[in-house]
Amino acid sequence: MTAPNQTLERQLTGVLIFDAFAIESNPDWPVSPDGMSVTFEVDDFHAAVGHLREHDVAFFLGPTETKVCHWAAFRDPDGNRLVIHKRK
Repeated sequence: MTAPNQTLERQLTGVLIFDAFAIESNPDWPVSPDGMSVTFEVDDFHAAVGHLREHDVAFFLGPTETKVCHWAAFRDPDGNRLVIHKRK
């Protein structure tokens, strides 16, 4: 039998989790009382953006290109902040 924390660890492989207090604050993305965001790396950023738009997902930041990646932020139906990104 697999311990619960081992199962969770396997499920989180590939998911980028970061501490919002360890990074610079962005005035367009204030610290939220509803918690952290979850970032998912995707294989094809432009296809993922297109898929989300086809399903009427509205981005509240981005899509944006930086020196290191492409990323976009949106909310799920429960209001949780989610991000997709693809490193260059």
